[in-house]
Amino acid sequence: MTAKKYLSRIRHIDDIIRSKLEVVNRLRELSTKVGSTITTKDKVQAPYESKIETIIAKIVDLERSIDDDIDKLIDIKKEVMQKIDALQNNDYKLLLALRYLSLYSWEEIAVKMHFTYRWTLAVHGRALHEIEKLLNDEACNLKGKS
Repeated sequence: MTAKKYLSRIRHIDDIIRSKLEVVNRLRELSTKVGSTITTKDKVQAPYESKIETIIAKIVDLERSIDDDIDKLIDIKKEVMQKIDALQNNDYKLLLALRYLSLYSWEEIAVKMHFTYRWTLAVHGRALHEIEKLLNDEACNLKGKS
């Protein structure tokens, strides 16, 4: 796995979580619409109960899935933070943390670090190279132990 793919796992899981949260919100909206079609004069019939129960069950399942994804995200962030902290260059550390942990855009990183956009990308390439070395060294150490 390349350093960029290794670090980008955070953004990928974060996007999945956001997507699932949007689905949960839509299902909640739908459940209130289904429930609001029944007035107090109406008899609650099985189809309405069934629809609401089905929607609530889906919400609960999705929320469990989101919890699992959040646990995964926390574990990956912790692992990535350890790799970033192992770097010697503080600019590399800050840039990678801003990009992959805080999910800032290149423009925002350039402003925060007082770099030009192009220099930000150049430093990013160098930082990725250092992370790649760490990952390769770790892989070699693991192979040597087996």
